[in-house]
Amino acid sequence: MAQPTQRTLILFKPDAAALLTVSTSDGRVVMWRKQQLVKGLNKVELQVSDLARGIYFIKVDTGSQSVTEKLVVQ
Repeated sequence: MAQPTQRTLILFKPDAAALLTVSTSDGRVVMWRKQQLVKGLNKVELQVSDLARGIYFIKVDTGSQSVTEKLVVQ
């Protein structure tokens, strides 16, 4: 089975600039980007084709709010 080259996140956030980081389970940041979020639903696509199989954590930080979700790359 081929590994997906991207993952799509659906975020519900207020109108704000956010920093998205993808980290390994030991805290090493392997990907990051700044993203402008609009009020309501936001669709964000992340390229994961260069990531090794494993468990990662995606953190979305707007400065006033921070949310972390688990990402499994197979």
